[in-house]
Amino acid sequence: YQSQHRLLMHLNHHPNCSQVEIARELEISPAAVAVSLKKLESGGYITRETTESDNRTHRVTITPKGRSVIERSEQMFWETEKAMFEGFSEEEMQSLQQFFERIYENQMKRYGKYIRPCWYAFILGPLLMLTEVAGEVLLPSFMADIINVGAANHDVGYILQKGMIMILTAFIMMAGGVGGAWFASVAAINFGTGLRKDAFKKIQTFSFSEIDRFSTGSLVTRLTNDITQVQNLIMMALRMMLRAPGMLIGAIIMAFLMDRELAAVFLIVLPVMTVVILLLLRIAYPRFEFMQ
Repeated sequence: YQSQHRLLMHLNHHPNCSQVEIARELEISPAAVAVSLKKLESGGYITRETTESDNRTHRVTITPKGRSVIERSEQMFWETEKAMFEGFSEEEMQSLQQFFERIYENQMKRYGKYIRPCWYAFILGPLLMLTEVAGEVLLPSFMADIINVGAANHDVGYILQKGMIMILTAFIMMAGGVGGAWFASVAAINFGTGLRKDAFKKIQTFSFSEIDRFSTGSLVTRLTNDITQVQNLIMMALRMMLRAPGMLIGAIIMAFLMDRELAAVFLIVLPVMTVVILLLLRIAYPRFEFMQ
């Protein structure tokens, strides 16, 4: 059966896995994995051993008989591929690759239909976030002018003038931040709604065997949690795509304009921060993926 062969292929490349790990990696329900493993074990293709630390956990290992099945399959795949492309020149292989790349691009264009209904939100969201960034970059310079010029010269009028400009800037920042977050949410929610609707329509066309292959729980997860993750990704991207680099570039420029010697600290801090963030991502991402 296709599902059992898929399990054998996975065990051949990832030996000594637990049933829970197999279910998570292949996105199959634990019950379906247990049934397939039982059939493979009865046929002598795998062995299951209880771990010493936990009697409820079984480690699954492929047997020589199961490995021979995989070797025959890989040999068959290789021969099929060789037969398919026999007589193809190097130029023809490159042309074929270009055709596949165009097919991939056409598939990616399919997602444009989820963007077009709210295209304005995908544009206004990042642009309004730049308004908030500009305010955050300019406010420290206004405060510096109040201290260095207004307070130093006891010029109350100048202080009030700069204070009013700061208040106006704060209101513009608030409007930009709220507007950017709102448009980003509208864009992400509409994208997720369209994607979920099409995914649900596609699932309705599945046969019973296809539903069993994916499992009901897996399909529900794809329609709910997985699409919600895509939705959150789009929302965060629209909010941070221009805001984060804008803050970095604006802060560096303003720092060098106000005090070049002090701004030189950026040259030391930025590489250190980059290394620390990369280390944190390297440690945290596998744990996040395991929790998912």
